Amino acid sequence: MLVGVGALLALLAAIGSRVTWTWTDLRETRGYQVLARAFEPPEPPEPATQEGHDRDSSDRTDEEKTR
Repeated sequence: MLVGVGALLALLAAIGSRVTWTWTDLRETRGYQVLARAFEPPEPPEPATQEGHDRDSSDRTDEEKTR
């Protein structure tokens, strides 16, 4: 199996060496854009506001507050 993986990588390298596209041309392709979106990190979560924190604590019952 390792030989097969090596052969596949060699084949891809040989095909890749014949590509004459520039990096700019490659980045404009749909395939690149799909891959770039797939591996893009997610947006960070928004920080909690103090008002939201106060509202959560006011929703608790007196019994839950004393625990």
